[in-house]
This record gives sequence, structure tokens and C-alpha cells, in this order.
Amino acid sequence: MKKLLILLLVFINVACTHNTTKLWKKTSQDIPFQENIHAIYISEENQQILFFGEKYHYALEADPLFKFALRYGTEEDVQYSVSSATIYPADGKAQVSFNMKLASDKHTSSFLTGLHKVASEQLASLTGQPRTTEHIFHTRNIHSLETAMGSNENTPVETKALKIHMAGKFYQASDTVNQAVTPLQTPFQLHINKREYTSAPLPLRIALTPFSVASDGVLTVGAIAIGVTAITVLAIAHPDFKK
Repeated sequence: MKKLLILLLVFINVACTHNTTKLWKKTSQDIPFQENIHAIYISEENQQILFFGEKYHYALEADPLFKFALRYGTEEDVQYSVSSATIYPADGKAQVSFNMKLASDKHTSSFLTGLHKVASEQLASLTGQPRTTEHIFHTRNIHSLETAMGSNENTPVETKALKIHMAGKFYQASDTVNQAVTPLQTPFQLHINKREYTSAPLPLRIALTPFSVASDGVLTVGAIAIGVTAITVLAIAHPDFKK
């Protein structure tokens, strides 16, 4: 009996250090890995950008600005870099943020005009909606493009990187598909964080929940917890106490 009460006291102390929300909340852990992307395609039907990698295939909802640059720009016109990339194995989702850097001495006026039109349309589509980071990205992109359009051959302006964010799904890579696509002349590396969620084992969470509820201030269960604690102290103070 004494050992059982002491065990209950330990449970109470552990549970009281976490409220019920924390007890059931999952914690995240980022596991970085490197992906080699060797092909990029645009899906006209689904409006997706498809990245083919060695580990996974990524189907991202096509950002209009990224799609325009990919379709009409050349390697000399724009350079791509990934600022962040995260995949979520729990639901198969993927999110990637890109920087598009325009070369000040290579881009053409028609290319800049096309990018500016697309960026303006993106911003206009958000009219009437609550302001978010998406508004900020589009506004900054437009300003950067206007700065580049205002320059001339004698005084080229170094534009700031255009910001693009795309989300979608990722799938296990297929060797058959990888062999069928036309590879890039120069594959590029993508640094990705795999975000996994962990939590305490379900039986432990169920066992500790009454005590965590007590620590949250529920009187009925709290009174039981206090009573158990008092009995435990009594059992330790009086070794002859058996029941």
C-alpha cells in the first residue's frame, strides 16, 4: 500500500508540472536533409510546379510570378535560391520559399514588364482581404521590379530578390519517373527540414490526465489529488500504516 501511494505521489508531481494542454500537445522536431533536384516541370492542367528529386517528388501550387519567370526567363535573366523548405510527413504537405534574383545587366524590358504585370495582378487579387505577409511580399516585389524598369543600360540597377512562397504535397520518389523526365543541365541542391511531431505515449497521457486537470484548478479532481498526497505523507510518517 505504501509503495502504491508513493507511486501516486510521483504521478501527481509529474503531471502538475504540465497542464492538460501541454500534456496532450505534440512537440515538433526538425530533421534536416539535402535533396538533389534534377528536373522541374510545369503542369498546365493542375497549375503545379513539379520538382523531381532523388528522395521525393514535390508538387507545389504554382506561384504565377515563379511560373512566368520559369517559362520566359533564361538562366542569365534570373537566378533562383531557396530560403527555406519544410516537409510534414504526418500529412504529406510541403512548403518552399524562394528568392528570385534578377541580373541587372541581363534582363530585358519585356521580361520585366511581364513580371510586373503578374505581380500587380497578384496584389490586386488580395483586395479587400485582411493584410498578411503575402501583401507585403507582392508590394515589395512590385517596387523592386519598378526600380529595375526605371534603370537604363548606362546605369543598371541591382534589384532586390523577389520573394515567392509555394505550398503543396510531396511523394516518395519513383526511379521510373526520374528516368523518364528530361534532366536539368545543372541539378541543384535543396536543403529541407523534415518536421516530425512527437508526444508522450497514449497510455501515459491517459494516466496523467486526471492529475494534470487537478493542477489546472479543477476542484473535484484537485481535492482527490490533495487527499492522495495527504495519505501518502501519512503513510511515510507512520510506517505501521497499512491500509
